[in-house]
Amino acid sequence: MVTFTLLVAASQDTIVNKMRASTGMIKKVGGAVLFIVGIYLVYEYITVWA
Repeated sequence: MVTFTLLVAASQDTIVNKMRASTGMIKKVGGAVLFIVGIYLVYEYITVWA
């Protein structure tokens, strides 16, 4: 159990560093997803209420 806890603690720094390095990509992908969902919602609104 101690070994597992130490491994998790050591890998946490690596995971945090990788996430910090990919923050820009995460923001771009999130923006693209929100844009696509927004276009879909506008399309549904137009087709249902038109």
